[in-house]
Formats: sequence, C-alpha cells, structure tokens
Amino acid sequence: MFSRERRSRVLGLSLTLTLGLWSWLSCANAASPVGYEADLMKATQLATEGRFRQAIEILNQLTARFPESRVAHALKADLLIGLTGQLPLTQTSAAPSAREILDPIHDELRLRWMHLTKTQDQSSPSLPASILKPSMKNPFTIYVDLPAARLYVFDTRHPTPSALASYYVTIGRKGFGKRKEGDLKTPVGVYRLTGYKPGSTLHERYGFGALTTDYPNALDRQLKRTGYGIWIHGTEPGWENRGPRASDGCITLSNTDFKTLVTTYPMGTNTSVIIDDAPQWVSINALDEFRDEMESALNLAGKDRAAQAHPDMPGVPHFAHSEPLATFQEVYMYPGSGADLMTRRLLPETGDHAVEIDEYWTRNAAGAWERVSF
Repeated sequence: MFSRERRSRVLGLSLTLTLGLWSWLSCANAASPVGYEADLMKATQLATEGRFRQAIEILNQLTARFPESRVAHALKADLLIGLTGQLPLTQTSAAPSAREILDPIHDELRLRWMHLTKTQDQSSPSLPASILKPSMKNPFTIYVDLPAARLYVFDTRHPTPSALASYYVTIGRKGFGKRKEGDLKTPVGVYRLTGYKPGSTLHERYGFGALTTDYPNALDRQLKRTGYGIWIHGTEPGWENRGPRASDGCITLSNTDFKTLVTTYPMGTNTSVIIDDAPQWVSINALDEFRDEMESALNLAGKDRAAQAHPDMPGVPHFAHSEPLATFQEVYMYPGSGADLMTRRLLPETGDHAVEIDEYWTRNAAGAWERVSF
C-alpha cells in the first residue's frame, strides 16, 4: 500500500491536499456523471486510495475507447511512474515546454474532480441565483459556470428550473471578461443563441458543429466592447478535450458532449445563455423568494415610468401608455459589469404585434432599480 504522501504526489498536491477527499464516492449516485467522465473520475478515486493498478486497468479501457483523451493518458503516465517509486511528471523539474502541456491537463482533471465531489456532497439541489425567471417559451436555458469550467442545461418549462445535464468546457486562454476583439477572453453576460452550424460547413477546429450567440449584445455595444463570433462548439481533431483555458474566447466541449447537447436538447434561437464569472448557487426556496422580491421591485419601478416615451431604446417605437409595464417574460441577475439585472418583456402592442425588448438595470444611490439608458 502506498503512503498518503506518495498518493498526493501522483495526483498533484492541488488535487489531493486542496480537496482533502479520500472517501469513496459511489458512481451509483444519481448525480454521478456517466460514460467517459464517470470512468475518468472512478480511476481518479482509485488513485487517491493508492489502488494504482486498478486505476490503470480502467484507464487502459478508457484510452482504448477515447484514444485522444490526453488527461487519461497523463494520469496513467503519472500512475505508472508512481509504481516505479519515482516522482510523477507533475512534481518533476520538467522543461517549461513539457509543463505547458501537462499543467492544463492536470487543471482539467482537478476541475472535473471538484465538480463531482461538490455535486455528490449536496444534500439538496441548488440553482444559480442568476436564473430568476427564465423564459417558459424556450424549453432550455444554458448556464456556464466559468470558474468551474462547466456548462449546464436547465429545463425551464416550469417556473423553477431543473438541471438536466452538465459538461466540462474550455474557455478563452486569457480567461474571461472580454473587452475587445482579439483579447482571447470569453465574455461575461447574458446572451441568446442565434443559430446552429453543422461541422461540415465549418473549419475542422469547430468539431461537430457550433451554436452561435449574439455577442456583443446591446449592453456590450454600449460599453464599447468589440469582437464577434463567440460560439459554443466542438473540439478540433486530435483532442478529446482541451485544457480549461485554450480557446480564442469561445466555449468548447468535446465532440461527444457537443453532439449529445445538440441532439438531446435541441436549442431554438433566443435560448438564453448565461455566462457567469461569479456564480452563486442557492436553494430552490431561496431562489423563489429572491425572484418574487425582484419582480415586485421592478414592477413598482415600472409604474413610475409607464407613461414615458422610450427614446433610449433604439428601434423601439415611442409610445405613451397609461397602464403599468407589461409582465416581465424573463429576469436574470446580470453577471460581470455594466448592469446588475437584465429583463425581457413585451411592450403593449403597437400595430399588428407586440414588441419584445431586453432591458438592463442598475441600483441607484438610494437602492432603487433604474434602467440603463443607451
């Protein structure tokens, strides 16, 4: 049996000492991942217990099925070196070029492990506080937890969202908080899907295909944020997944996961995509209470403006209306900077159809909600 010190070295101090988790977490748990990620996490668990040979057996099967999984190959290499009594690759004075390859691989493994343990440690479901009132017209909402490198699909056909799936993702190589074209960062905010492009119509680096978004949105343009082509897409040939930060700003999944995403959960245009840099996960009851509080506050704010024209909404007909603002169709806490809240609502009908608009809100010095003027 190997010592705890040896086990720590094999997995890297960031995995074992930071997480401090040594107990077996059964993959029979309903919250456990399936398929590729389940086997990868099972091998990781066995390695933390010092059961290197059993872990290697699983990794041999995994790499046979997924030969482009560099994280599985790297973990197996560390375990094989560990069996010789030597330090693993993560703890040697490897050349910088080697560490540039290995560090992202081990970051991926650490993030996947943290997600699994966090999910299985929860006694009750939690939801992102950002999703206050999703659209019930679209069956799904996409939520991206940037620090965790995780994309979630939520069922929003009912007032309280429920998680359907989650996937490890890669984001911009320079992190997040996109400001300008070419900064290699992933944007933070609330966006909409605008379409789907099959991989056969794209460069091979997009893999199975791409879901396109409306970045930059109206708030981004107001804040002079530039760039374009921020998509959710697959992975180029030669990789199962890239490291957590390796894209030019897009959000990328393995081709297996992306195919599952678009075939199991067909996303229509206008599906909301929340890309969050500071996620807050709360209980269902807490989210319900917060939603009611926000909607009440916004409707009160709307009564004071109901009879005003709207010169700050480009493309929206000016009108005066004596009734309170129409019911909000969607309400999201806005991540990042520039706004605290985003809403979507229908203006009263002007002609043959109602006008649907997005609005951005901030709190003033008195704590009241005010719409951001463009």
